[in-house]
Amino acid sequence: MNDVFVPTDRTVLSQTAPLIEDAPLYRIPRTLLFASGDAAVAFGMARTCLETFGELAGAKTPRAMQALLRDQSMVQMTVGQAEAALRSGRAFLFEAVREIWAASVNSAITLDHRANMRLATTHGIRLAAQIIDSLYNLAGATAAYEDHLLQRHFQDIHVITQHLQGRLTHYELIGRYALGLKIDEARL
Repeated sequence: MNDVFVPTDRTVLSQTAPLIEDAPLYRIPRTLLFASGDAAVAFGMARTCLETFGELAGAKTPRAMQALLRDQSMVQMTVGQAEAALRSGRAFLFEAVREIWAASVNSAITLDHRANMRLATTHGIRLAAQIIDSLYNLAGATAAYEDHLLQRHFQDIHVITQHLQGRLTHYELIGRYALGLKIDEARL
């Protein structure tokens, strides 16, 4: 089918389309539901990469090095930072989801709720990408092989960051909102 006009209120991301179901889940803007799913997947991938890297670190001594990866202080520090980032990012996402859900139950979702959810999801996706990138880099050439899970997740996380929900421009939107400047509310 070509050259067919579809009104905005009939598109999947329409913020203005009337609700067909009036239940808490359906009151949350769809784009934020998608964003929370993308962030959850990103965090799951980061967790899997931490576990996979832990196994690799206990078995691999990099060429021209004297110790296993796990015995190197830079590796230990990076893994510690990655664990802290993952836990704090997930906590922020869970908090934002709890808050928007509670507001939705009471039919009282505000721009503050939407902005917080947008920030938590975008930041979560970006944080997960940083975690995966850091572990991928520590793993060396092992992670470059097509059949290695770190390589697969490295590729996949960068697909998520390129989607609407992971755009860096969401930080600008939230910054504008936090500074009291005019924003395109449909992007929240």
